Amino acid sequence: MDIRPFPLNWEMAKQLGEFASNKKQWDEYTVINQLDKIENGDLAIIVDCGESDFFLNVNKDLHNSLLARKIGHDFITRPGGHTSDYWNNSIDYQILFFDKFFRK
Repeated sequence: MDIRPFPLNWEMAKQLGEFASNKKQWDEYTVINQLDKIENGDLAIIVDCGESDFFLNVNKDLHNSLLARKIGHDFITRPGGHTSDYWNNSIDYQILFFDKFFRK
């Protein structure tokens, strides 16, 4: 949702250049800075994150930005981290979300 706090992860600098010298490019490629391109109802959005996940703060920031823009979405946090145990549990909730979306 926001890649900027993680400039040394996932070899992103190979694609975007070093963060310090390519801040504009990093800003353009982060999801939270793209919200002005969507309107409420354009997308079915679910954010599901564990309370111990290192992405929690950027996901909360996205949630708050979506609320400020009045863009509907589901935001879920539960105990757990960025782990397969968390995802194995969360998949049930995500399938329900998308099942309801596709039945419309």
